[in-house]
Amino acid sequence: MSYVLNVYRGRTNVFTGSLYKTDGLSPAPLADGDKLRFKAGLSDAGAPALDLVSGGATAAGSTVTITDRGSPSAPAQYTIEIAEADAALLAAGVYDAELLVVDSTISAPTNATKQVEVGVLCVLDQQAGNVG
Repeated sequence: MSYVLNVYRGRTNVFTGSLYKTDGLSPAPLADGDKLRFKAGLSDAGAPALDLVSGGATAAGSTVTITDRGSPSAPAQYTIEIAEADAALLAAGVYDAELLVVDSTISAPTNATKQVEVGVLCVLDQQAGNVG
């Protein structure tokens, strides 16, 4: 699956989604020990500008949260929240982004990841005229 997420600098940005297998139709549940990881960066070779793992948060409070682990008949659900302070640190532009499952059933390598979604994160300057 692929996606486009628009992030406005200096604002908290919240996105929700559902996980499906590569056919785009079959639900993809998560096992009890699995985690989600969301990464966004300007190139494949560099360190990500934003790296979130479920069960933790950045210093500014950005998170990726598993809201429902799903079942064979229902997809797992998740929320990505990019906090205002983290969004303000991102330069305006288009970032490569990916959502990964950190698979708890694979022991070698430890914390093996499986890419489940790819897309772009479009970071935009906010428009003038905010209230307050």
